[in-house]
Amino acid sequence: MTRKIRLLFVLMIVAMIFALPTAALANKKVFRASLSGPTGGRGSSVVATNIDGSIHVTLRAINLSSPVTAAHIHSSVDGSILVTICNSASPTAGVPLCTPAPEGGNSVQLEANVTPQMLHISGGQLRQALDDGLTYVNVHTTMYPGGEVSGALELR
Repeated sequence: MTRKIRLLFVLMIVAMIFALPTAALANKKVFRASLSGPTGGRGSSVVATNIDGSIHVTLRAINLSSPVTAAHIHSSVDGSILVTICNSASPTAGVPLCTPAPEGGNSVQLEANVTPQMLHISGGQLRQALDDGLTYVNVHTTMYPGGEVSGALELR
């Protein structure tokens, strides 16, 4: 009987070892957007919500018509700004500057953890909007202040 109990105990430990990473990964979600617009500019953005509650964003857009002034995550319900990804028109503490991609030109490239200063809603509300498929990324330029390239964030 003791041998059966030990075997059962070992099997339970092995099952827990394999189940723990799966449960942790289930709480991390990755949303991606392919950015395009009327000028031939293009790009991509990734937003990851992590198990520890943090939110990470990457953004890259190239071949834009003019310098980038800002980039946001917007609500696709009413167009409101949910997150300021970067800003160069009026720099704000805690919000990254829109920096050009390495190849230069009219472009932007950045990677950042979302700070409270970047959020226009709570982190929980942002996670819900992402989960509901109600968000898009928009890159604003001097020639296209309403946005030159944009794309819907989709769970991938």
